[in-house]
Amino acid sequence: MSVKNLILKAKDIKLEEINLTEFGIPEGSVFLKSIGAKRFSSLSEKSMTLKDGIDKKDAKPEDYEMSDDFVYKLIVESVCDVDGVLQFEHSDIPALEERSSAMVMTLGKAINSLNSFSKENIDKAEKK
Repeated sequence: MSVKNLILKAKDIKLEEINLTEFGIPEGSVFLKSIGAKRFSSLSEKSMTLKDGIDKKDAKPEDYEMSDDFVYKLIVESVCDVDGVLQFEHSDIPALEERSSAMVMTLGKAINSLNSFSKENIDKAEKK
């Protein structure tokens, strides 16, 4: 099989159970699905905001930052059931914002880990 076919047929979209029993959610109830490249790119573009005082026409990549609701968008794009069916819509973000910061951060960290989102990994990819 060619390298192209190996890559295109790879089972690289992961599904991973997350334990949220400390929040009263039964074990085996919540899963995370890794975010595909196209979905992540679209999500990132929609979540970038220009830092205060920067004129858009003069902006450089480092003049942008992630919007405050980015972690909630990650939750919408990743939390699923055992079959990989996403469970939230973007219209659920206001309700997610009312959840505890502990649960939101637990989900956010697990999503980052599953998808290898880290400043170090992003910096490495940008340098290549």
